Amino acid sequence: MEAITETIQLNELLIPVTRSGRRQSVGITVERDGSVAVSAPIDCQFAKIEEYVRSKSLWIYQKLAKRDELVSDQPVKKEFVDGSSFSYLGQAYRLKLVEQPTEVLSLVGDRFLMCREHVGQAAEVFRKWYVSRGREIVDRLIENWVPRIASPTAIDIRDIGYRWGSCTPDGKILVSWRAIQLPPDIVEYIVAHEMAHLKHPNHDEEFWCLLEKVMPDFADRKNWLAKNGQSYAAEF
Repeated sequence: MEAITETIQLNELLIPVTRSGRRQSVGITVERDGSVAVSAPIDCQFAKIEEYVRSKSLWIYQKLAKRDELVSDQPVKKEFVDGSSFSYLGQAYRLKLVEQPTEVLSLVGDRFLMCREHVGQAAEVFRKWYVSRGREIVDRLIENWVPRIASPTAIDIRDIGYRWGSCTPDGKILVSWRAIQLPPDIVEYIVAHEMAHLKHPNHDEEFWCLLEKVMPDFADRKNWLAKNGQSYAAEF
């Protein structure tokens, strides 16, 4: 018989504890949806369970951080037809195909306007648009964070596979063009997260302490990305 009767508060995480007569030791699982759960023997003292979980806090956050770095393993496929929805900084805009726009692709009011003759290259056109807008946004964010963290050696907005962002060993900050679909505060979290790696390459305690110092609500943004990021992960 199993029943969840207890919880452990680990910073922003509220972790349920399931006791089972079949368990011989305490175990921790981090699910694909970002939830964390603990299984323990029925007769194990709660203090012992809590002590074990806290001793594994770095491992838990490393698992969660690794998951959050991934855009999606099943990105949404987009169709470039009238009425299709595309996100930009968290807002949805409908696509309208037109005959003679002033630009190949432009954002006017609540619509993306694209020249009908370029539909065959629509994926590339949209990617270039996100890269261009993304560079302006990320440049401003990094300029704001440099005094509080460190200066990157270079900045690039491009396709980096299924990751939102990356910090290379030589100090370059890379941000996926897909991230520009997310709300502004989440884009800011991704940038700050990668910049924190300029000082602390690994997801160790010092890394999280630095991130919390410069962005006290990072955990809320991190959790939002884990729960909602996949719905913005369009594949062009």
